[in-house]
Amino acid sequence: MWKPDVCRPVMPLAASGPDLVVSDVRRVDIETLLEANEDEPLYQSLLREAESLLENNPRSAVAIGATAAEAAVKALVSKLAPQTSWLVQNLPSPPIFKILDEYLPLLLPPEAPRFDVGLIKNLKTAVLLRNELIHGAKAKLESAEVTSALATFRDIAWLCDYFSGTAWAANRVSQRFRAAMDLPTTVDTNGWFVD
Repeated sequence: MWKPDVCRPVMPLAASGPDLVVSDVRRVDIETLLEANEDEPLYQSLLREAESLLENNPRSAVAIGATAAEAAVKALVSKLAPQTSWLVQNLPSPPIFKILDEYLPLLLPPEAPRFDVGLIKNLKTAVLLRNELIHGAKAKLESAEVTSALATFRDIAWLCDYFSGTAWAANRVSQRFRAAMDLPTTVDTNGWFVD
């Protein structure tokens, strides 16, 4: 089962309005997660770690965020094409934006949404930023570019979860790309999950 991140403080749960009602669809999602008894994917934990470093160590936040997105894409490819798992995990891979744009459509059903071109463009920019940081070509960071890079890496990870079969992950994708990709949503205008 997914475990809390010990590096982040536990936030008290507070709700207002009517009691939370869990629909049959959500109940099945919850039961499936509990019965699977799986750990949270490493890339989701890495994303939280990257976000915790955002203010005090933005370079590390970008590097870890990029690693999380790469791990998410590799996990998705391994799940959709298990026969490629060894190759994906052991050999250098093409840039993840190329995998998402050119290879993933070959693995998904024809009716599946495609990654938005704007998101792919943002991903290229975010990966370039990480590469410039790692190789010393960029020393100073703007807060906006770090925030944008992490938002892009987060969207990629949640989309990989969605395409892996975790339907509720679509709710975690930013509104802009959820709408651009015409993803099903179960969030109403007040932020409540609905069916």
